[in-house]
Amino acid sequence: MIRKSAFDGKDVGYIVSAREKGFSDCWNEDMVLSAVKGGRFFGYIYEKDGVPSGFLTYSVGLDGVYDLEDLFVEPSERRKGIGGALTARFIGDARLSGGKKIFLEVRRGNGAAIRLYSSFGFIPLSERAKYYADGESATVMLKEL
Repeated sequence: MIRKSAFDGKDVGYIVSAREKGFSDCWNEDMVLSAVKGGRFFGYIYEKDGVPSGFLTYSVGLDGVYDLEDLFVEPSERRKGIGGALTARFIGDARLSGGKKIFLEVRRGNGAAIRLYSSFGFIPLSERAKYYADGESATVMLKEL
């Protein structure tokens, strides 16, 4: 089941904990809450039997431009369609809300994520050299809605 995140203590705790597992540039609780308080940061939680197994966060800019910030699926739940389900829900809701474009950055070496995003019509636009803290570059991708 996919639900919109309430960014309450439970959701924020899960997002912070999951980021520690899946990303080298972790956000702490204060960073997540600060983004939410800005009024343009949103997300979804994927739950299986009431237990979170993935999330997607995004921000909304001006003129219908969205940024997919993070997509995470628990390692034990990968390759079961959860990432695709979260991405499809996000794209559908962005389209219904009048979104025009979605941008994202993905690690150049993350072939699985690049394939997933490409399957939803995202196209590579450019590269950001040494974008991540560990020096890996990012591929910037775009989907027109």
